[in-house]
Amino acid sequence: MARYGIEICNSCNACTWRNDDFFCQFDPETLTAFDSITFANVYPENAVLYAEGETPQGLFILCYGQAKLTISASGSGKTLIKRIVQPGEVLGLSSVLSGNPYKATAETVRPSQFKFVKREDFLRFYGEHRDVSFNIARQLIEECESDADQIRALGLANSAAERLAQLLLAWCEESGSPSASGMRFPVVMTHEEISQLIGTSRETVTRLLKRFRDQKILTVRRSSMTLHKKDELEDLIMDVT
Repeated sequence: MARYGIEICNSCNACTWRNDDFFCQFDPETLTAFDSITFANVYPENAVLYAEGETPQGLFILCYGQAKLTISASGSGKTLIKRIVQPGEVLGLSSVLSGNPYKATAETVRPSQFKFVKREDFLRFYGEHRDVSFNIARQLIEECESDADQIRALGLANSAAERLAQLLLAWCEESGSPSASGMRFPVVMTHEEISQLIGTSRETVTRLLKRFRDQKILTVRRSSMTLHKKDELEDLIMDVT
């Protein structure tokens, strides 16, 4: 059965999206046991999976698509994107383990499939399959390192231009492919979402992208960018290592 253009896959063992991240690579027996406590569902773009401050009901494994984790400043209306979640990653893991409220809001960026596990079922599964500890530790380490990178980018960059340059170079490194005029990479985020990711305003992002275009550093298409002058973006970045 397909929803929002995605064919629902209920079985991890039969999943064609499986990769080498986190919970995708359990051994077949463990994966079958994990399948027995999960519920697959497809969500549309901008669907909220859980909200910051809510009591953790369970965790979500992203099978296909993309999601974002956001935090908000109480009373100010400001929102910051903590992290973009990719297939194979788990959302809500630390809160499920600790029992503390979710520390961020999880929302889909585009139509996505998730597998949901109730908190009590996951804790029982973890108790019965202690060999999954490595996968859990790997996920938590990834989250800590991602948070450190985010703090470094927001706190140590001198300007919004540096932060945007860092983001564009990271996207180019992660998903760029060579083209006749440079490195092309997909962009599914709006200017508003990019501003929330680098801690600035939407107007600033729009102005900086126009500046980069005018300087022929990059070309912007509807759902992609092509980086022509990588060295000029690198020159914007202060050495903070």
